[in-house]
Amino acid sequence: MLKNIGSNWALNVVQILVFMVLTPFVVSTLGSDLYGGWVTLVSLTGVLQLLILGIPMASVRYVAEHVAKDDTDAANRALSTCMAITLGMGAVAVLVGGLLFFGLTGYLTSDAWSLTPEQMSDARAAFVIVVGSLAFGFVARLPY
Repeated sequence: MLKNIGSNWALNVVQILVFMVLTPFVVSTLGSDLYGGWVTLVSLTGVLQLLILGIPMASVRYVAEHVAKDDTDAANRALSTCMAITLGMGAVAVLVGGLLFFGLTGYLTSDAWSLTPEQMSDARAAFVIVVGSLAFGFVARLPY
């Protein structure tokens, strides 16, 4: 148990140090307006990750239980049920992301930002890519 706690804390420390080094670099490279746009984009899409609802962790329990009992059909049913749920949640993430896309576009075109049309186009493309990879990544989180 101590090994797991230590590795979790080590991971947190490494992540904090990486962000402390990368954030000033990214701000100086992108500029404050583009960095602010990127933080807004990540904040909007980060909430969508909550839609995974712990399905991958739950699937491990049920699939392992059925495999231990040598019940392949039940294990396949459990996995296919989890896959259907994650595909559904991925579709919901795409729909919610589509709604957030219009909010993001309206927000970034407000007077608070001084983004060029090219930068706005890049921000829109980045948002679509992030939402797409997040939604399609739900199924990839399932154990195979």
